[in-house]
Amino acid sequence: MMKKSFIAPIRRFVSHVERKSTKLSKFVLIVKRQLSKTFLLIFTQRLANLEKDINFINSFIN
Repeated sequence: MMKKSFIAPIRRFVSHVERKSTKLSKFVLIVKRQLSKTFLLIFTQRLANLEKDINFINSFIN
């Protein structure tokens, strides 16, 4: 009897930690996705600016 009453709170704690870690891993995935989207956006904007600069320089060369 003593053994069961000792194990139950541990099981509850473990399941609580599992739920929290699942939420945390989902949060981390969302943050990673947002960061990659932001990085791609910044990268494409920089490429567009670079293309404008190249076109500007080409207009002087031609």
